[in-house]
Amino acid sequence: MHLSSQFVGFTAILLAGLLNGSFAVPSKRIVPCKWDNLWSIYCLCSMGLFPIVMALLFAPTVFTQFSGQNIIPALRICAFGACFGFGILLFGVSLSRVGLAVANALVNGIVALLGSISPIAMGLVRLDRNGYLLLGIGLFLLLASIVLCGAASVARDNDRESLTGNPAKKSRSLAGVAIACAAGVLSSMLNIGFTLGSPLIEQSKNHGCSPTLATLVVWIPVLIGALIVNIGWTVALIWNRKSWKFFFDSPDCWTRGSLMGFLWFSAIFVYGFGVSVLGPTGVVYGWAGLIVVSILTSNSWGIFTGEWEGASLRSRVKMLISTVLLVIAFAILAVQRPLPAN
Repeated sequence: MHLSSQFVGFTAILLAGLLNGSFAVPSKRIVPCKWDNLWSIYCLCSMGLFPIVMALLFAPTVFTQFSGQNIIPALRICAFGACFGFGILLFGVSLSRVGLAVANALVNGIVALLGSISPIAMGLVRLDRNGYLLLGIGLFLLLASIVLCGAASVARDNDRESLTGNPAKKSRSLAGVAIACAAGVLSSMLNIGFTLGSPLIEQSKNHGCSPTLATLVVWIPVLIGALIVNIGWTVALIWNRKSWKFFFDSPDCWTRGSLMGFLWFSAIFVYGFGVSVLGPTGVVYGWAGLIVVSILTSNSWGIFTGEWEGASLRSRVKMLISTVLLVIAFAILAVQRPLPAN
């Protein structure tokens, strides 16, 4: 791989991580919109409207790939997208069971690990000896950082609760941990679905689609699968809670939900471009790099929006060390090695 291609690929991964780590920021302090209303708008835009409109405007040839012998592969990719959709929903449930710190640590750790290793285990990607070494070191530092980040978040919450005089809440039940682990496993299916769609991407390129837009042939079915799951769930919540009125009474809900969708889909689309530039090993290194930068970005937003106010010096130091490990992990994962010539 040329150094220029590697630089472009990981620059795209860096940008994707910045976007992915920022997509939830518009949801902060939104009133009076309900979560299910906001989430349904976000899902409709990010998983349905944006990818389909982009394909219709700039790459209509991708729709010709969803016919004939490609129907079965497209449905298989859609199924992985549905699994990813269930993972997103379970992540939301785990937040209420074990709290944000533990849920993030468990889910992101499993997503990073399985999302990077699964393409190798399935025989879809091969690495040389140096590749395995770099991947192992990078993932070890990534997981260590996530665990430390979770510990820092728990310590921060304890600091706040001690200041208010309220006892620290211990809500980490075995059921909650199991749900968080399931959320991590299912959420990693997004990268596996994208990896399985590599032949469709190559076909789109052969049919005249630009390399930048060819990944839409995979993103459309995988995101449609996730959309079906999420819309089904949110519509059921809206129906039971009779919260339809918030779609009409809160225009801010539409603005913020659309912005969330734009940021998230942009992150996924740019990630796909970066992976296509990096080559076969991009789905391994690129996925881990995406998780690293996403966590770094979300942590930075947390500091900027005041989430660490009232935290002790020890808690802040833990988060600082966690951030340093993340930077080192991304640097190691960025120095990938090409496959040996056959």
